[in-house]
Amino acid sequence: MSYLGAFGAMGVATLVLGPSLATLRAHTGSSTATIGVLFTASSLGYLVGVILCGQLVARRDVHRVMQVGLLIMGAAALCVPRGNSLAVLVVVEVVLGFGTGLIEIAANSVVLWRFGGGASMNALHAAFAIGATAAPLIVGRSLAWTDGIDSAYLAVALVAFVPVVVLGRRLGPANPHEAIGRGIPPGCRAMTALGAAWFGVYVGVEIGFAGWVYEYARHRGVRSTQEATLLGAVFLGSFAIGRIAGVPIARRVSPARMLAGDHLIAAGAATALLVGGDNRLVLWAGTVVFAFGIASMFPSMLSVSETAVPATGTVTSLYLVGSGLGAMALPWAIGALLEAQGAVALPAVALAGVIAAAGTAIAFVLRARSLVSR
Repeated sequence: MSYLGAFGAMGVATLVLGPSLATLRAHTGSSTATIGVLFTASSLGYLVGVILCGQLVARRDVHRVMQVGLLIMGAAALCVPRGNSLAVLVVVEVVLGFGTGLIEIAANSVVLWRFGGGASMNALHAAFAIGATAAPLIVGRSLAWTDGIDSAYLAVALVAFVPVVVLGRRLGPANPHEAIGRGIPPGCRAMTALGAAWFGVYVGVEIGFAGWVYEYARHRGVRSTQEATLLGAVFLGSFAIGRIAGVPIARRVSPARMLAGDHLIAAGAATALLVGGDNRLVLWAGTVVFAFGIASMFPSMLSVSETAVPATGTVTSLYLVGSGLGAMALPWAIGALLEAQGAVALPAVALAGVIAAAGTAIAFVLRARSLVSR
């Protein structure tokens, strides 16, 4: 349960930025395009965190690494509402992202080592989705009750600090891949590169869509702040339901088949949003289906990879370096495109990303099968 709590806290901390953007933009006097640099700052910190943590989990107890990440993330969250300039917020988001990077590597590694992926990996990422779903609701209540976001970020910090206590009660499992070494296993360089590329595209689309869905709704004619916030909450709710549903499905369906089905669902929904998103029914239905489609992709891809590439600290780190780069680039690009091109930017980038991810996943599986057949 401590792993689920840590990943749930990370979900809240990661997704709380999107619904806070309007308030932070007003505090700092920034434009829509410039405030998007906070996504890049958080992703930069995350990137540094996963690079460092890939080596830490090979040398240090994985539970202690996770505790440090949670403490850093919670402390940084307390500082966000007090950032009175964009420069200060950039620094704070870098630190917060660094904490999430430590948690990401440590939690994914411990579940792969202890349970081998599958349904357990889906459960871990379902916890992230539940936390992510709670994020806009927490911000909404904070704004309604206090006309500010201080209470929201206090809640983020408290949620992060709770698993720290639980994790301190026992040591984490030993790294089962120590005999292989800390680097990339022999013969796995191409698959590791493909995996890193897949995670980069996928996470960029996931974070970009979740972060900009509020502004996207406004560009599609949603004038009410409450309705735009509700659309964001529904997106995250559908995302959470998709990940929760993925737990029992993963017990019956292979990760590769789950991954293929998810790509098809997400591509269909993004196409609908691109073509008919001006229709309110298509806007809501497409957003819900897209969230459901992408929900289980991350844990499914990790499980697919585990069958072909041993999850050393370096391999997991490189995958998440890819995800960090994607999360830095795509959300920033989406923000700039929304301002320049209008509403079509978000579903267009999402569709292109899903197609690119599908092609990369196919190449990964084909490469793995060719090695097995030799």
